Amino acid sequence: MTATSGGYRPTQPSERELQALRMAANGLTNSQIGTRLGITDSAIKARLSRLYRALGVPNRAGAVAEAHRRGLLSAARGDGGSP
Repeated sequence: MTATSGGYRPTQPSERELQALRMAANGLTNSQIGTRLGITDSAIKARLSRLYRALGVPNRAGAVAEAHRRGLLSAARGDGGSP
């Protein structure tokens, strides 16, 4: 995150964070995302929390909406969580 005079401004999320968000946007739970990525639920929660800060939003729904607005969740960008 980048500091500004008024606090923090949103930054670009990592590709790994976006991969988790794509799965979340397709309805997968943290547990399901963790299983697919080979990491723990706690690691997913931490990754998504960093993502929320990077996008400047308070929650999962806000992150999905903001990522769509920025064009970060297009189908061509990778794993959307489909089996």
